[in-house]
Amino acid sequence: MIKFFKRKPTRREPTHREQLEQYRSQSHQNFTTIKIRDLTVPIILVDQDRYKAMMSLYTDDTDPDTNLQGVIYSDLNILSDGLGNVFGKLVLTFSDGTKEHFVIDASKNLSFFEQMATSTMFAIAPIDVSTPTQDLLTIQLPRRWSIEEALFKIQRALLEKCSRRDLNPGRELGKLA
Repeated sequence: MIKFFKRKPTRREPTHREQLEQYRSQSHQNFTTIKIRDLTVPIILVDQDRYKAMMSLYTDDTDPDTNLQGVIYSDLNILSDGLGNVFGKLVLTFSDGTKEHFVIDASKNLSFFEQMATSTMFAIAPIDVSTPTQDLLTIQLPRRWSIEEALFKIQRALLEKCSRRDLNPGRELGKLA
């Protein structure tokens, strides 16, 4: 007797275009800056509820013996497709394991990464505050070389886009060359 086993359906991997659209739709749009000790610090603006949730995760983890607040680990991944589409995925991990994700379109917000590399910090503030200094969660980046390397990768990926355009300008305009 021969038994036939039903094949498990394979999960279809998203196409490049689908992944690109997903990152574009997730891309954060609201940024500003603030001067702290002669450094321009980039600020990610979020809605009030999201800001309160992050602050409660941060302040609820205060050590009663030392009165030190919780730790936030930051991780920056650079996502590039070699065609000039570059995104920075910033992941914040709080002490309790909760994660917050920010996808930033590097081709539209290059100055965010440049300012972050210069100041080695960034901040998060609620979008509806008149001056960001009122409510500000500032995060110091532990390794300068890490953000400088990320900035270099972003700039290199953006230059690839420019060089591809220069090699065949007709294709960019949709003409057959």
